[in-house]
Amino acid sequence: MNNLLKNRTERGRSVAETIVAAARADVFEACRDVSGWKRFMPAVLDADFVSPADQDGIEVVRITARAKDDTHTWESARFVSPHSDIIRFTRLCPAAPLLKMEGTWYFISVEGGTRVRLSHSFATETADSREFFLAACRANARTDLEGLRRLFETVEVTA
Repeated sequence: MNNLLKNRTERGRSVAETIVAAARADVFEACRDVSGWKRFMPAVLDADFVSPADQDGIEVVRITARAKDDTHTWESARFVSPHSDIIRFTRLCPAAPLLKMEGTWYFISVEGGTRVRLSHSFATETADSREFFLAACRANARTDLEGLRRLFETVEVTA
């Protein structure tokens, strides 16, 4: 029985979305450009390319970000759609208690702008770690999407 409990995997999923008042290509480019993430992703402390896209379009990025009260650094493989509609990512070599983390940014043209949906799915070793990563994914997705929306807002100044 103990072996069964040790092999138990806890799974989590998070989805958040917003509408950005900008063209899909512009919003997509802001998310594609790793060097600009700190402008709208408050949890991101640093992000850069480790390796450019290979023949299958997979590139590797290194991210340092806050998750709740901790700072984490990891590498992710990304597939960037040539059609400017999705960016998929998978964390490489996740550290325990995280077993797997992947997600997708979706960019959908809608009247007045772009619907951006960010989904995460993951697996952890324990229920407690599942709750930690679920809370971190939800909080960071919410602030990332809010930051992305604000990035494209214009402020009118009148004299």
